[in-house]
Amino acid sequence: MKNHEMSVHKDDIELAEQISRDHPGYQGQVFTAVLTALLISRVGQKDTRIGSVVRHSPKPIAATEFFAKLRPSHDVDKVLGAAYFLETYGHASDFTADEIKKCLLQGKVKPPSNVSLALLRNAQKGLMTQTEKDEGRKKSWLLTQTGVAALEETLQFVARNQKQTEKRQKEKK
Repeated sequence: MKNHEMSVHKDDIELAEQISRDHPGYQGQVFTAVLTALLISRVGQKDTRIGSVVRHSPKPIAATEFFAKLRPSHDVDKVLGAAYFLETYGHASDFTADEIKKCLLQGKVKPPSNVSLALLRNAQKGLMTQTEKDEGRKKSWLLTQTGVAALEETLQFVARNQKQTEKRQKEKK
C-alpha cells in the first residue's frame, strides 16, 4: 500500500478559520469539517513543486476519462457512475435524470433508454434517494453513503485489475 503525502495550504487554513468564526460554539468542528472538505476536494490532483511553492494541477478529470476507467456495462451501473461523477467532480449536491443523461453523453457512454427507471432501481438497492427538492416536474436525486461506497469499491476493483493486467503483460515480454 502506498503512502500518499498531502499538504495543507495556508489559504485553506485561513478559509477554514474565517468560516468557523461565523459559528460560535462549534468553531472547532466547523474548522475541522471545512479543512477536511478542502483536502478531500484535492484528492487525485497532481501537485507540481516550483521551489517551495506547491501548485495544484488545474485540470479536472473529464467525464470521458472517468468512464474509460469505470467501463460500466449495465444501465444501473452507468447511472450510478454518472451520479458519482456529478457529485464528486461536478460538485453537484443533487441531480436530475436529464443531468445524468447529459453526463453519460459527455463521457461517451450510451445512456439507458429509460434513465428514470435506472435511477429507481438504484434507489431500490439503497444506492440513491430522491430529494425533497422539486425542480418543476423533474425529480431530483442524490447518492447515499452506500452508493458512494459501492462505486468507490468498484473503482478500487477496476484499478487492481488494471494493475494485474499490466503486470501480466510485462511478464509476457
